[in-house]
Amino acid sequence: MIGSVSCFYNGKLLTTRPLTKKKTLQHYKNNAQAVIIEGMRAGWDIPKLIKFNRDFIKKWRYQELKRKPDKEDLDLVLISILILIKFKIIEEDGDQEGLLIMPKKRNHSHQH
Repeated sequence: MIGSVSCFYNGKLLTTRPLTKKKTLQHYKNNAQAVIIEGMRAGWDIPKLIKFNRDFIKKWRYQELKRKPDKEDLDLVLISILILIKFKIIEEDGDQEGLLIMPKKRNHSHQH
């Protein structure tokens, strides 16, 4: 693991996903772009894509989950946030919403 990315919406942490050599932030952004293209090919316009992803995030934020979310669920939350960032609905580095990217915690050895 090379670090992690945490997603916030309206001041609440929604998910934290690991960043690895294969699953970089760019990897997740590419997936978000693929979802946008797939949606538009299916006939969804930009306002509909925005509404769908905003509703998904709000539902995720406020709903009590009936089962423990799996890795794919958590990835979808990140992808939805990235879609809303792409359409400039939320700021990537806003103070109440967006992303917080953290490098891997380093172990410091103390020599005495």
